[in-house]
Amino acid sequence: FTSAADLAPKSRTKYASDLAKLKEFVIEEKVNFADQFDEHRFYRYRAWLQGRTHKQGTTYSSKSVYSAL
Repeated sequence: FTSAADLAPKSRTKYASDLAKLKEFVIEEKVNFADQFDEHRFYRYRAWLQGRTHKQGTTYSSKSVYSAL
């Protein structure tokens, strides 16, 4: 996905990271089809992101969560 777009390297890295988080979430939630990702799951994903810690050991800021959503 990101390799086909004309994006800056920093954007590619961020998008890849956001997609990796989403992939981890849908695997945990056993989401197999896009139509299973409804409004309820969207808000569960938001809560899941807010509870995660990043490599510095702190939780994601609200801006980071918003951007990932």
